[in-house]
Amino acid sequence: MIIHTLYEASGRIAYAEKGERERVRQTAIAWFDEANSDFCDVCDLAGLCPEVVREGALRLIERPDLPRKRHTKSPKTALRATRRNGAVPASI
Repeated sequence: MIIHTLYEASGRIAYAEKGERERVRQTAIAWFDEANSDFCDVCDLAGLCPEVVREGALRLIERPDLPRKRHTKSPKTALRATRRNGAVPASI
């Protein structure tokens, strides 16, 4: 949930209608900025310090050079590469 909301706060909102994007973005920023009890509960459940998450998220949101695309391997591709290297048994 934290990462999803960080994507929303940074403007990476694929699911919202064009007119809704700014409202979703502002709501996400407010979630980090206000750090209410829901925010603290989510951080606690994730084993993270709410103050550190809040400060880091707000710092990232303010960066104008925040990358817009995330390049990662899919879980299947990563698993195949790991198997090729012999680190994971083929039965997994």
